[in-house]
Amino acid sequence: MKLSVNYYKTAGVCAFIVGILGVIWWLLTFGYTAPANLEEMIAMMDDFAYTTTDWCILLMLMIGLPVSWGVVGKKLESAPGLVTVGFFFFLTFGIIDQVYRALRIFTFNYGWAAAYTAEGATAEAKEELMEQMTGFYSMLPALYFVIIVSAVVGAFLYFLATWKGTGIEKGASIFYLLVAVGMFLLGVGIFGQQAWLLSILHYLYPIPWFVVMFMVGTWFWKTEQTF
Repeated sequence: MKLSVNYYKTAGVCAFIVGILGVIWWLLTFGYTAPANLEEMIAMMDDFAYTTTDWCILLMLMIGLPVSWGVVGKKLESAPGLVTVGFFFFLTFGIIDQVYRALRIFTFNYGWAAAYTAEGATAEAKEELMEQMTGFYSMLPALYFVIIVSAVVGAFLYFLATWKGTGIEKGASIFYLLVAVGMFLLGVGIFGQQAWLLSILHYLYPIPWFVVMFMVGTWFWKTEQTF
């Protein structure tokens, strides 16, 4: 499959934007502690760092898909199976995580939590809202499972697809592996209920995401011919 040089230049810009958003996301993690239960999620609906993080990740996911497709264009001839299957896992990850982030922003924060904490909310209204929020909260493990597994597999397959590359491509390959490892450990922390691990990953796991985007962006930007 051949993609134009203009596509790679545009996808490179997208990668740089995603990388910048990733840096902002990482810096924001130092401004809050991730909520451990539903009550803490409700209480943090007005926390600037916490809510802005959701916006950053949502935008990263939306802008990042053309970047993932660009890797397919680069590696389709040399690693067709790895890169195509990897893309479909990344596509699943991107779509499901976008839905999850949008629900958190618009339905949970701006909707239910805002109404629940509003002055004048009746006990009956709060009870109904709490039922809705509890239902949403109970769905999170299922969403986390799909998001984490698809990200781990997608990143690991991209690591394998780019491993034989040189220069900046080799660097991107290493960081795709670190993305996969970070997301795997995140899953261990969530499903194994390892609070100590989650507290460490809260500050560390965003780093490979934005580094790999800067590397892929540079790789794309240097494209001089179609592949």
